[in-house]
Amino acid sequence: MDQIKEAIEHEFRNSNSRYMPLWELIDEIWNDFLHSPLHAAAYYLNPTFFYDRNFHLDTEVSSGFQCSVIRMENDQRVQYLINKQATQYCRADGDFENGYAGDEIKNAHPDLWWSVYGNRCPELQKLAIRILSQTCDGSGRFSLDRSLAEKLVCKDLNQPEQNRRRDQMFVRYNLQLEEANKNKRKAGGDIDGGAPPGSRSN
Repeated sequence: MDQIKEAIEHEFRNSNSRYMPLWELIDEIWNDFLHSPLHAAAYYLNPTFFYDRNFHLDTEVSSGFQCSVIRMENDQRVQYLINKQATQYCRADGDFENGYAGDEIKNAHPDLWWSVYGNRCPELQKLAIRILSQTCDGSGRFSLDRSLAEKLVCKDLNQPEQNRRRDQMFVRYNLQLEEANKNKRKAGGDIDGGAPPGSRSN
């Protein structure tokens, strides 16, 4: 997100009055809707980003990764192994060295990359595949109506009207998600998508 904001600043030739409204909107959307430890862990575990020379491992990313490890794995022994194996990933040791050097890192989906190059780090591999195989299609997946969201960012609205529309959007999206959940249950599916099919242990 920081790189995007810096690019916007550069495009507006460092004119604070021109880029700050966009930065504030980006920060609001990021902080209120998008940012989560899972996003940070996915950024960390995605080899396309991680092995890029512009990758920046800050405290937000590393703490997001650690938080995801703790939330997704209860066994402290496995948590220890994941962190130990993450060191190998960071150093590009073993099979990771082969995986980041070629074009495959750019062409392969990250979860497939991990299935090929993460075999010597099975605990980290399992976590990476579980995180990176998640989909990011929330609004499309549940047919959420974006018209309220688009109206919400209209600058002409006063604060009470924006708050009213935000509340409407919250209620509408939740009703749509509830309906999607009911339809999934009728079809025998699982709405949470917490793990890819076949990856849950019985």
